Amino acid sequence: MNDKTVQSSLSISRDMADYLETVDPQNYHAADRAKTIQHLNDILAGRSKEPLTPLISVSTEETPARLMAGFAALSAQIEQMAQPFPLRYGRARKYPVWDDSAETPLKWIDQKRYDNALKNGFPTGFFENSYFDHICFSAVPDEMTCRGSTFDGCQFTACRIHSAFFEDCTVQDTDFSNCRLCLCLFAYSNIAHTRFFDCQLCRHGGFAFSQLKNVLFRDCNMDAINIRNCTLDGCSFARMRVKNIHGLETSTITQGGATPEECERLRVQTYQSLGVSIQKHRPPRNKER
Repeated sequence: MNDKTVQSSLSISRDMADYLETVDPQNYHAADRAKTIQHLNDILAGRSKEPLTPLISVSTEETPARLMAGFAALSAQIEQMAQPFPLRYGRARKYPVWDDSAETPLKWIDQKRYDNALKNGFPTGFFENSYFDHICFSAVPDEMTCRGSTFDGCQFTACRIHSAFFEDCTVQDTDFSNCRLCLCLFAYSNIAHTRFFDCQLCRHGGFAFSQLKNVLFRDCNMDAINIRNCTLDGCSFARMRVKNIHGLETSTITQGGATPEECERLRVQTYQSLGVSIQKHRPPRNKER
């Protein structure tokens, strides 16, 4: 498994847009930047069969060559996601505590400690009751059980997250990009200000009894995903490819500070984006006397 952090397709697309606006401003206007980035990301993520512009793909200049090398590294890591990554145990280690005044003190895991565990093996309980502090994850082991942990300001890029169970976890200000989350369940967890870009969520994973606040799903594939007994507060789903979404009718869809009409519009948009039909309320029929 590759232990090198790579750029996401969206990040590479932004850098490509910067370059194109500089070398060809007539055809790549700054005012159209969002469309340019989306177009490039569709190509890099395989949603579009259109080739990249020769200004980048065949140029020998330093910047486009670096961008293409970054895309090659991302593509190589995405290919590796098809391969199992079994949990390999390492020797026990004593980690510092993030907040020793907390009721349940968490182990403090920074980038250096994660990199060491990835290289030498994960100590027993590494993913339980831990505070993952702004870590760039390049790989996580299959069948990972994560309980009572916090992921703060983390990045998961081109990660295989397979048969993973996140229970009673906090995920905040974290990005999942170009990841494959299969049989991955977040249960009784709090997920806030977190983004899923260009990810695959599949095979009976999803969210259960969790609180999601201001979570964005964009350009993701969802298949056989459960969203049961959750609260979706200000969440959005854009450009989704979905099928077999289960349990949405058991969840609450709301938006803090919004009017009832605005909340209802968000509910309708969420059902439409996830391909779930809305059951219309029918008033009870009057009984004949």
